[in-house]
Amino acid sequence: MKGMHPNSRKGLVVPPATLLHRFLVVGAVGFVGCFEEAPMTSGTGGTGSSTMGDTTESTDGATTNTTSATSSTSSSSSATDGGLPPPPPTGVSADGQPIKRIHVTWDASEGAATYQLEWRPNLASPAWTPLGPPVSQTEFDAVGAFLPAWVDAEVRVTACNANGCSAPSDPVPVTGLDTAIGFVKSDMIASDAGHGSALATSNDGHVIAMGAPFYTEGPGLADKGRVTTFHMDPATGQWMPLAVPYPGPGAKVDQDDRFGSRVALDASGERLVISSPEPTTTEPVEIFVYAWDENMGAWSSTPVLLSLQGLPPCDALGETGLAISGDGNLIAVGCKENGNYVATWRLAGNLWTGPEKYDAPANAAPRFGYAVALSEDGTWMAVSAVGGANGATGTVHVLHRVNDAWVVSGSGPLEASVANPVNPGQNGDEGVYTDGFGASVALSADGTRLVVGAPYEDGAGMGVASDAASDTGEVASGAVFVYRHAGNDTWVLEAYVKAPTPSPNDFFGASVSISADGTLLAVGAPGDDDDGTGLSTQGSNGNAPDAGAVFLYRRTDQGWQFDRILKAYSVAGPGDRFGTAVAVSGDGTCLAVGAPGEDSENLNPENDAEQGAGAVYLY
Repeated sequence: MKGMHPNSRKGLVVPPATLLHRFLVVGAVGFVGCFEEAPMTSGTGGTGSSTMGDTTESTDGATTNTTSATSSTSSSSSATDGGLPPPPPTGVSADGQPIKRIHVTWDASEGAATYQLEWRPNLASPAWTPLGPPVSQTEFDAVGAFLPAWVDAEVRVTACNANGCSAPSDPVPVTGLDTAIGFVKSDMIASDAGHGSALATSNDGHVIAMGAPFYTEGPGLADKGRVTTFHMDPATGQWMPLAVPYPGPGAKVDQDDRFGSRVALDASGERLVISSPEPTTTEPVEIFVYAWDENMGAWSSTPVLLSLQGLPPCDALGETGLAISGDGNLIAVGCKENGNYVATWRLAGNLWTGPEKYDAPANAAPRFGYAVALSEDGTWMAVSAVGGANGATGTVHVLHRVNDAWVVSGSGPLEASVANPVNPGQNGDEGVYTDGFGASVALSADGTRLVVGAPYEDGAGMGVASDAASDTGEVASGAVFVYRHAGNDTWVLEAYVKAPTPSPNDFFGASVSISADGTLLAVGAPGDDDDGTGLSTQGSNGNAPDAGAVFLYRRTDQGWQFDRILKAYSVAGPGDRFGTAVAVSGDGTCLAVGAPGEDSENLNPENDAEQGAGAVYLY
């Protein structure tokens, strides 16, 4: 049996069960989907008819399933209906269901032939938007919904026949939305594996890659590492996990290689880059490029091993800096330690050419190559140098590809407006940093908007401001700087962003991700101490040290605005470090959040049976 990539025009067919029996996908507490070879179904929980209906995209990115497993059929209109439209539907209800699904039901209206569903994101929104095409049944699923957009949403239904349409039903809110949060992990785990330490997503959010660099396969194979990908079938909303195979002959992944330290996906989700940064000099570091094999419905078992010929030795190539352009034609990898350079490889036909080395400029801070980001077409590249023990503050360098050469954009490197005192590293990071400016970077698809994380920044300001304050009252609370490319090749600080209520050691900005159009920003704060859960938590109460949080911001005509705080569900455990990694899909319809310190053994997020196993949450 052959499988299809979720972005294939033919849809996704489940590969043989032998590829899947070792995995579990957990939608929420009480819901566990074990994916084996089985008929595809509509509806939820793996039940219902295997008949597929047409699908369409709603404005929040959800795919709408227009067939239903257990729908009641409408009463047909006839000559005896008196020539009147049907009455408004009653009994409308909407609730969240795993994973990322909005389920709507209503009572049949006498004489109705079809129903039109509509939604609006909040009460302040004057416009109602169709939620897919008209349907004939009385049950409807929007799959792949971007959950934060539904927190304050309302749904209504209109009944129609040949004589016209009814007035809309009374609007209803969506209940139980937290239960729609996805909770995913492989069952091939071990304590301290750190699943979710690295994340990447395709443009449509239907493919997620998760790295577990500290996974131990057995005796003598500590910290070998592991990568798992998750694939959503857009027709059913079901998520399928797949193990990325270790490289075949000619390459070796062994103890301490930390395979999966960083992962990157192109926009299609069909090209996956994985770093294996051997921390010693006994073996070379390795960068692997996997291609999706549509005939097998799996990742190729013989990935390309990128050539390192001509590069100076680097003990940690790709350990923290790795990116692939959206078009899948350029790979950039940073060497932040004994090399201080960025290496790039370019796809020419079916061959990867390179490497081409770009050395740290004279005005760069130490650890050049710590983080890298690329635009959609690979003509823009951002490279950070986070500073070091000498107290040097971090810098970010924006490069533009002109006439087959990298040219510095702007008048020089970008730096934090105010450099704060030196702070210690976090979670085993070597040395010391100042603000950690450049610990994370992200670029919009066109390369004109740049986000820079500074997780050790000490400002006590709250929320979004136009410039950084000099206040240093909240040690390592963290900050994010958003820049816009303006005229005359200049970069303008568009926003200085703090958490709504910053606290010491939140490390806000440890991870950042931005949508392709540059309007949705996710910021990870793995040191946040609040024990709130789900989509509607408030502030920080200090009851769960290092539970972690993610903060969402949206860019409107009025500038950047705080949207909401996201937490793990159903428990925000101390030490989970939720937000260590974040990945927003290019179209802004999916957010994946890594929690490498999460302790469950798959079936129950509250059992704490596998310390540091790690997990990923989907919103």
